[in-house]
Amino acid sequence: IRQAMLQNDARFWPALGAGVGASVATVLHLKRRKQDRLADVVGVVAAASTVGMLIWRSRSSNLVRAKQRLTDAEMKKYGLTHRGFLPVVCCERLPPSHNAWEELSAQLPVLNRSGKFRAALEAMPMLSVEGLSEEQMRRAYIMLTQFSASYLHAGSAAWGAVEGDETFVPTVVPRELPDALAVPLHAAALELGLPPVVTTTLDLWNFKFVKSNNGGPFGPRDIACISTSSGNGAESGLHTVLTAMQSVVGPIVPELVEVHRAMATQDNDEVERVLHNLLKVLTRYVDMMKDVWNLVDPAGFYDVYRPFLNGYYDETEAGVEFKGVDAKGTLAPTCRVVSRGGKDVVVSLAKGNSAGQSTQFVIFDSILGVHHLPDRPTKPFQAEMLDYMPRQHRLLAQDVLSNYSPGAGGSLAHYVEAGKGTKVVKDLHKRCLQKLAAVRQSHFRVATTYLKAVAKGTGASSFRDMLQDAIDATKEAVSGKPA
Repeated sequence: IRQAMLQNDARFWPALGAGVGASVATVLHLKRRKQDRLADVVGVVAAASTVGMLIWRSRSSNLVRAKQRLTDAEMKKYGLTHRGFLPVVCCERLPPSHNAWEELSAQLPVLNRSGKFRAALEAMPMLSVEGLSEEQMRRAYIMLTQFSASYLHAGSAAWGAVEGDETFVPTVVPRELPDALAVPLHAAALELGLPPVVTTTLDLWNFKFVKSNNGGPFGPRDIACISTSSGNGAESGLHTVLTAMQSVVGPIVPELVEVHRAMATQDNDEVERVLHNLLKVLTRYVDMMKDVWNLVDPAGFYDVYRPFLNGYYDETEAGVEFKGVDAKGTLAPTCRVVSRGGKDVVVSLAKGNSAGQSTQFVIFDSILGVHHLPDRPTKPFQAEMLDYMPRQHRLLAQDVLSNYSPGAGGSLAHYVEAGKGTKVVKDLHKRCLQKLAAVRQSHFRVATTYLKAVAKGTGASSFRDMLQDAIDATKEAVSGKPA
């Protein structure tokens, strides 16, 4: 019961009920054996304990709300809901004025496989994102980035390889996007503070429930993707697992990022509670990584869906030109102006979808004290990936990096090193780091299996070296080298 109470855990009520039930059963048993005095003592102790625990529970819950929760204004500032980085629900369809996009999105897998998408896109009318709500803007961004990935990379998908057809010959990748796509895509990206390319927002803004949900965490089989590029099971399996993982961490994000306030007053009950919750999340993550093996076919991912996650970056740094975007206007992240044929044009060298774009891992590292050295691959990559997060989430990541820096009081590693934490806090901190290392090792195994024949990941990184570096840094933190 005490453990459930410290974790502000839903198990508290069943545990308390079981305890009361056992006490009542004991009292009745003693009464039947004519041991009335002992029965009275047990009854009084049980009643007093129950009242005491209810009071402690009430005070603990109030403490969580008072000290470990962001205010409503801060939640809005950072783009958070009670689901954390996920919206409560996603916009599933734009207004009728944008039916042309929705109809194209519904046909996207068929058009991509038949090789007819480019022609369909080039016949698409020019539509504007002006006047769309924030939720609708996110929907527009998801569709338009999928269109972009399809226009450039659908010809690189080996559609028949899964069925054993080895006659695939990839088509030439275009180096420009037509006006009807480039202009609204850039506008939506600029509004959301994102690069105009597929990002991990596919794991945030592209899900719908296929089973009822009470507002809490959910599993990958409880949701489906609103739209897909390939229609391949590997695509939907990958993103539903990653979205479900976001739902697991979501409820503790507001208290997690605020634990520095409890550290400042050495409120170890609060620090302990937050670490308990984080440990549960990381433990659940290790289990959920196993869902990837069950829901994502390696051949379906590698041969068919992987190309759709690529970005615009290439070794020549030529990028992809965004036709029709004003070279004199404000540009979205990763975009720049270059001169081509005596004319200024806008290009983007954005990298593709990568796990490094997930805000939660920046938060975990900063709070727990995982130190990534500047001359090793993880630190510069994480810094670059900040530009691939939604503007509000990027602001949260930057504030967390600041709040847990050595100059601002430091991470939990510093807190424990300075002897401020209790033995329980020290143990929980170590266990969280160990479990974070286990999550990263699981990711490494998945990545090396699903990206079997490439040196670089979809984020254009040398992923093996970088993932191993992240594992090593986390293990170093376990051994007591605070950031």
